[in-house]
Amino acid sequence: MEQLKLRIYPDPCLGKKAKEVEIFDKRLLSIVEAMSELMYINNGIGLAAPQVGLSARIITVDVGKGLEVMVNPSIVSRSEKSDTMDEGCLSLPGLAIKIARPTIVEVEGRDVCGNLIIKKCEGLLAKCIQHEIDHLEGKLLLDYLNPFQRVFAVNKKRSSQNKKL
Repeated sequence: MEQLKLRIYPDPCLGKKAKEVEIFDKRLLSIVEAMSELMYINNGIGLAAPQVGLSARIITVDVGKGLEVMVNPSIVSRSEKSDTMDEGCLSLPGLAIKIARPTIVEVEGRDVCGNLIIKKCEGLLAKCIQHEIDHLEGKLLLDYLNPFQRVFAVNKKRSSQNKKL
């Protein structure tokens, strides 16, 4: 199995767009297994490959209904209705930021064997998948904030980390 390490902001790999996966092989399966294990160990509900330093369009998600994996996912439609909720991120420990997102999305991608998946997602699953696809685009929760809010959030994060030391 791959040895992966969770990347924490401001690691530069978090701000880069991930590359499409072209080879569906045993190594891909090993990466997915390592990502899901790391997600569970850190009590996360989602993880994207850039969060472990890989430029690959892979996400793992489990919102309490079992592990879901998507390779090369993209959102093909979004509901007009949205709502706001606090979102956290394994790469931004200690921060929760209110984000408005569509309540329903339709996602298209591949499974680890390369088979096409088209899925309609609602509620927490829809929010989580949108969050993880943001990571594939190099977008973090901080990118939803205005410059003042961003500085405040980063300083709050640094302050909470210093208290732990």
